[in-house]
Amino acid sequence: MSLTSLLKNNTMDQLITTSKRFFLVSILALFISLPGLSKNENLPARTAEMLGTLTNIDRNDTSLPEFESLIQEIFAGKKVQKQAKPLLVQFFKSEKSFAGKRFVLQELEKMGTPSAVQFMAELLTIDTSSELALMALQGIPGAKVNKILRKSIKKADPSILPGMINALGKRQDYRATSIISGYINDKNPLLATTAISALGKIGTPDATALLTRAMQSGNKQNQFIITEALLDRAEQLVKQNQTNRAFEIYNSIRAADVPEMIAIAAIKGKMETSSENPADILKEELSTSPDHLKPGVIDLVKNLPASWKSGREFLQVPGLQDIDKSRLLVILAERNDKSIFDEVNQFIHHKEPVYRESAIYALTKIAELKDIPLLAELAATRSEKEQEIARGGFYRLPGKDVDAFILQKASGTQDIAEKTEYIKAIGERNIPSAAQVLTQTARNDNRDIRIESYRSLAKVAGKENLKELTELLLAAENSREKQELERTLYLVSTKEGQENAATEEIVAFLKNTPEKEKKSSLISVLGSIKKPGDINVLQHYLNSEDVDIQLSAIRALSEWPNAGPAENFKKMINNTDDLRVKTLALRGFTQVLVNDGSYPNGKKVNELLFGLENAPNVNEKKLVISALGKVSSSESLKALVDHLKNPGDLRPELEAAILNMVPQLMRENKNNTTTELKRVKPYTSNAEILKWLNN
Repeated sequence: MSLTSLLKNNTMDQLITTSKRFFLVSILALFISLPGLSKNENLPARTAEMLGTLTNIDRNDTSLPEFESLIQEIFAGKKVQKQAKPLLVQFFKSEKSFAGKRFVLQELEKMGTPSAVQFMAELLTIDTSSELALMALQGIPGAKVNKILRKSIKKADPSILPGMINALGKRQDYRATSIISGYINDKNPLLATTAISALGKIGTPDATALLTRAMQSGNKQNQFIITEALLDRAEQLVKQNQTNRAFEIYNSIRAADVPEMIAIAAIKGKMETSSENPADILKEELSTSPDHLKPGVIDLVKNLPASWKSGREFLQVPGLQDIDKSRLLVILAERNDKSIFDEVNQFIHHKEPVYRESAIYALTKIAELKDIPLLAELAATRSEKEQEIARGGFYRLPGKDVDAFILQKASGTQDIAEKTEYIKAIGERNIPSAAQVLTQTARNDNRDIRIESYRSLAKVAGKENLKELTELLLAAENSREKQELERTLYLVSTKEGQENAATEEIVAFLKNTPEKEKKSSLISVLGSIKKPGDINVLQHYLNSEDVDIQLSAIRALSEWPNAGPAENFKKMINNTDDLRVKTLALRGFTQVLVNDGSYPNGKKVNELLFGLENAPNVNEKKLVISALGKVSSSESLKALVDHLKNPGDLRPELEAAILNMVPQLMRENKNNTTTELKRVKPYTSNAEILKWLNN
């Protein structure tokens, strides 16, 4: 073979080898690329499968990670998105599957890619999904979304237009100001109010100027919304430390014809943002504001610095009516502004009661030591309402020097009405060192002073004063005074409780006092105190030879909290021929038995049956039967049923007593109670009793 032929053969071999290699690489590349091609070709089917599933979900929080991945794949590029987009558009045009649509849009919102944003922008024109798309778009930051929203407004469905304007407002897109302003006066109220609110949120000087012009133009229909938006903007400016701009807004609102509450809010804003003294702003407003605004302006006095104490300047503003001055007096007094004292004093003598009351109230707030006599005079001489107000301030005025002044006046002044007021104040203020003064005033020639002294002693006296109090009781001749002193003794002696009641002085006087009336009074006090250890002292007087003393002792022991006196009462019932003693002892006997919850029921019933047998008349028997009805026990029920066989004049009382205890006994032991009631059936026609038998 020639060299030439050999070379040709080698070249051919090389060419064949190269072709084989290319073919093999191509085949390998094809195999490598086939899965991707298969996956893309299968995208519409997988998308359809996903949308079929999403159509049927009903929860927004469904977790579907495989679909999250598919959505990311679809919107990874335009070519891929093109295959699935027709199905997605059809899905979003459907009126079904709110939750499914929300799921897709939430994923797109998370992605926030240009392709995702563009798809959501297209959905704004689909009425079945535009609101959902808008919600998702709002969550994506950036100027691109703002631009989409601005462009979409022009062709947006009216139903979504308010939402788009609101979204631009929330996003503070200042480029949308001119677009949004076109809707301020729209005939659709929702569009107009949304545009106003959005401009307020955008908050640029241009947006604020547009709102200000709208307010000044007299847009009555939306004036409240406009001014509210301006107030909100001013508040934001204050937070941003732009007080000058905020003041301009407040000033423009105040200059316009706006509702009362808006005007007051604007004045308050001016006070907070002006370089002027806020008090000067208020003075100007008080002199220029119409009458209907003045109450609100006056209330703003409360917002002045606590250190400002020149309130009298307000009261001297020309043109104020008495009602305005009265309001000012109260507010300034509550700020403890003492500069208004002369005006307060003037209004105390006003011809109208309502103004006098306000002035007296104001006085109680600014009063000092020197004003106590005036408060006492008002409390002593004015109408009931004015007295009540004056006393309230009199009693609450703080300071030990006030206490000392009151004590001095209580013992020194000769005016009866005022002296009485000072004595009342001692008790209301509970001045602990006042007992000595009060025991002196308790001996005054005037009865009203004495009685008020007793009442105050009940509040401030201690057991160390019981001897003097007892002496006062024994010296009293008037029945009303005796009652007051008995009450005072009771309250003072029981300040540490009944168990520890301080009755030693009372007992000592009782033993050493020969006069019958005085003994009876002291016995009554011990009976009201009910100190357990005093029962023997009182029972001793049950055996007195003096009937009146006996009766006093019976009355004192009749309210005893336990059956301790019962045995002695029983002896008296058996041994006395005096109908008064017997009757009163029977009542006491019955009462103490009923009072004692620890006394055995069986024994209690036997004792009450003794009382029933020894009752001197029908009325007393009725009282004992009533007592039996209060002892809810089988023994008591049996006794009452037995007596119903021969009731005499007592049938109504016996039946009432039975009915009183039956409900409880039925709950405790229905069978036994029913058995006992069956015995009464032949002897009664009472429907209520028979009803229990039929239950």
